Amino acid sequence: MGEDLQNILSKTNEYLNVPAVIRFEQPFLDYLADDFNIPGYEVEKHDRILTVRKKGLASDKIITAHIDRHGIVADENGNFEYAAFNAERFYGEQEKHSEKFLTKLGERFIGEPVFAYGIAGNTIAEGKVKGLSIDQVAARLYFEIEGMGKLAPGTPIAYFSQLSQENGRVSSQIDNAISAAVARQLAKDGFDGTFLFATEEEIGRSWKHLVDYLTSQEISSKSLISIDTTPYDDDRAISKGLIVLRNKDQHGVFNPVIVQELKNTCDREGIKYELKDEFIETQNRKLAESGAKPKKLGITELGRIVEETRGALNGATVQVPTTGYHSNHETTSEQALENYYKVLKAISS
Repeated sequence: MGEDLQNILSKTNEYLNVPAVIRFEQPFLDYLADDFNIPGYEVEKHDRILTVRKKGLASDKIITAHIDRHGIVADENGNFEYAAFNAERFYGEQEKHSEKFLTKLGERFIGEPVFAYGIAGNTIAEGKVKGLSIDQVAARLYFEIEGMGKLAPGTPIAYFSQLSQENGRVSSQIDNAISAAVARQLAKDGFDGTFLFATEEEIGRSWKHLVDYLTSQEISSKSLISIDTTPYDDDRAISKGLIVLRNKDQHGVFNPVIVQELKNTCDREGIKYELKDEFIETQNRKLAESGAKPKKLGITELGRIVEETRGALNGATVQVPTTGYHSNHETTSEQALENYYKVLKAISS
């Protein structure tokens, strides 16, 4: 294992110790602001956005990464509710879901140790998720947390997340602390560009914050690089050490110049990659033959940005494949992570 990868894994584990539940990400934003306050860079806090910029930068490359994570929050009645739904209701955007879907979401938390935290990220209480209940009419998902006493409404509750490394696999709640750690290594390498760290991606709002910020700064870039994890049903992609690119998603077509640049970089560096939209379209052709329902291309932060700005803001995505979607055991491989870092370093140098 190379030193750069060791640094990224160590930094990921460090970041996992700082909570960032949806709508309650401030402790992690503050931590990142301090951690990226390194020679040659300037850090600025904006509404729901943290910017890190190379002083005297010459590159128009902008790397974006969301930093929020799934968790639980004490609702207005002190019940322990799935944080994403609580946040959606806060914005008046909550959707109805099937009982099967809600159960699947809730089961990811069963048996997991969690902690409640304050404004500064300090631990208030600890417990373990023992059960769940569903109010389908109100579209609410609740949890029973053993050892967790009554909390004030609006108190966030995060997973205890510790990075696990075994047999070339890396596991924890890595979406998307792992991308922030890769960004930190890129900064250490001297990345000549801008990082934008955004919140509330897990409820589909980070793109709004990014568009608002870029528009306010009169930035109209077609060189955005959105970095994130992306889920797979099996470990084929992580076993092969793939990185994942896209030509498009459900909402927009990405900048073909940047997509091609990424593909050329992978070819030059000997990095295996997969175009996820093409992968899904291949699957859909097989599904169509059997009369099964086709899969959707997926939604990305960048696709929403492209759609909202009619392509005035555009770029490409670079993603690391994972299994264990949105759980405390999301998994990728050391090889995939190393390739993820290598292609980002090559394209941003």
